Amino acid sequence: MLRKKKSSRDGKTDLEILFLGLEGSGKTLLVRRLKEILSAKSGGKRAAAAAEAAGFSTNVVPTIGVNVDTVKVKGQRCFTLREVGGAMKPLWKTYLDACTGVVFCIDLSDDSSFATASVELMTLASSKALEGKPLLAIFTKTDAPFTMSRAQVGNMVSSWKATNIQSFALSAYTGDGCRDLASAVRSL
Repeated sequence: MLRKKKSSRDGKTDLEILFLGLEGSGKTLLVRRLKEILSAKSGGKRAAAAAEAAGFSTNVVPTIGVNVDTVKVKGQRCFTLREVGGAMKPLWKTYLDACTGVVFCIDLSDDSSFATASVELMTLASSKALEGKPLLAIFTKTDAPFTMSRAQVGNMVSSWKATNIQSFALSAYTGDGCRDLASAVRSL
């Protein structure tokens, strides 16, 4: 589903996945969780056990600028996970051409930003730079005590009928749903 970015030395296709979303939408923790899951898969059960024993930190600070993490998945490819801070929204479009796909995070616990996030997502979906590239909408913070109703989420998702947006609901904090997203990313 993702287009090839470049080939690595072993002939596998490298992918650059761009993580976008409003401030506080859960991008940093999601990237950390995906990096942990993808790295564990590349090292097998031993690496997964080591990551588990080391503990997973859920402490994050807001991203100022851009964070870039690279994960080499054994026998597969190299994933570049580029997170652009929500405060850099005016510059998001400058990163679209170089990416092979976008993960857009929407905070289900913040109803005041839900409409803005929806508008930004649809703006991305209509961008020429993303034509033919996958766009994943990630509903984050499903573990929060107060989240958007299923009806509100359903209304948002129903407006995507004419787009190529795929959606996932997860909690990067607890890890619920993150393995499904990691599987989807690995299969791209």
